[in-house]
Amino acid sequence: MNQIRSPFSSQSLVRMNLPGIMSHLDQVMGLVDPSATSSSWVPRVDIQEPKESFVIHADVPGVSPDALDIHMDKGELIIQGERTIVSKSEGTMGVRMERASGRFQRRFLLPDSADADNVQATCEHGVLEVIVPKKPKEQPRRIHVGVKASAIENDSESSASGNNNESSTE
Repeated sequence: MNQIRSPFSSQSLVRMNLPGIMSHLDQVMGLVDPSATSSSWVPRVDIQEPKESFVIHADVPGVSPDALDIHMDKGELIIQGERTIVSKSEGTMGVRMERASGRFQRRFLLPDSADADNVQATCEHGVLEVIVPKKPKEQPRRIHVGVKASAIENDSESSASGNNNESSTE
């Protein structure tokens, strides 16, 4: 006997694994930082490069500035933190929970021109701004070529002995 297949069975399988599918799509589309695979969530960022600095804006709504840790290590800027969601009141049931919470980490390799000693960060209205100034460009400079002192002494000695020979021949 032919068994009738429910058209909803495959959809329910997709619906059950929707978070996994969405996570995979984010990774495939490059929306997730591969170095942040152990993170619960990953804030989205914009990176700009004006003339004098590198500027990173990260969306961190609900993250307290005290819960952020930003540091440089060997040319790599590391932004990490944690967002906690206020737990629901006792007796209420969560109907839909879409806001991610937990720890996150983002890593950015910066070029040698980044000035790691003067990084500044501010957070306002859920947007973290990290400014990494660029080191001043080294200007070409002319290098004077000097004469070694021993070479000068040898020249003056040979000149002096040469002058003595000239005076003795006269």
